[in-house]
Amino acid sequence: MSESIFRELLRTYTAAQVEITVGTKRAIDGKTYRFIQVSASSENACAANKVMLNTGSWVVSDDITANQRNDVIGIGIGAIAKSSFGWIQTYGEGTVATNGDDDISDGDCIIPADSTGNTYDGTCDSVAAGSSPTYKIIGWATADDSNTDDTVATFITLDG
Repeated sequence: MSESIFRELLRTYTAAQVEITVGTKRAIDGKTYRFIQVSASSENACAANKVMLNTGSWVVSDDITANQRNDVIGIGIGAIAKSSFGWIQTYGEGTVATNGDDDISDGDCIIPADSTGNTYDGTCDSVAAGSSPTYKIIGWATADDSNTDDTVATFITLDG
């Protein structure tokens, strides 16, 4: 990916600066990205590797409660402040923040973690390979999770 395209994807926008339609899709180097707005009421701002859910019309939040685990829409690729606009990854090789259990293995199905009580906002959990997932699939682990930074390499399959 060229450096100028990468910088554009990491850029954040205020409402006054937005010239891109929310929900716009871009495919670059085998990865897909969507232009979103971070909800003003999100528990936290969007950050790299964080799991984000759709609260409506491509407005996202990291506050994933048990009844919202099927609303996951993408993974943060950089910092986006509340009420601001930017890009999230929806398909292709990426890295996803884990809930810190250090129990994800290569080939496991990656699903959103329940962040009820704000313990695991914006993180993933897993279902062992060969088991049936009960929530929306974020993607598939392509390596064991990293115990040092609570992330897992994942082939993201949210939006092809």
